[in-house]
Amino acid sequence: MKLQYLSDNFGNKTAVVIPISDWEKITKKHKDLVEELEVPAIPEWHKEIIDKRLKNYKENPNNVTDFDSFCEELENELS
Repeated sequence: MKLQYLSDNFGNKTAVVIPISDWEKITKKHKDLVEELEVPAIPEWHKEIIDKRLKNYKENPNNVTDFDSFCEELENELS
């Protein structure tokens, strides 16, 4: 198995990368590992919020603020 290590700016190892073929062998042998690493589904209440926001955007496409303007407005409110 040929591993690759990822490091931060200080040379500290922060992650390891293994070839996909090795990963597939490991997960085939240890099925419980795959279940533990699965990403949880998006909760329905999150989806509902996103759907409402998308609907609002589609109905009012000109009623949006770009990110930089939003940050500027927020900074002004906080100062």
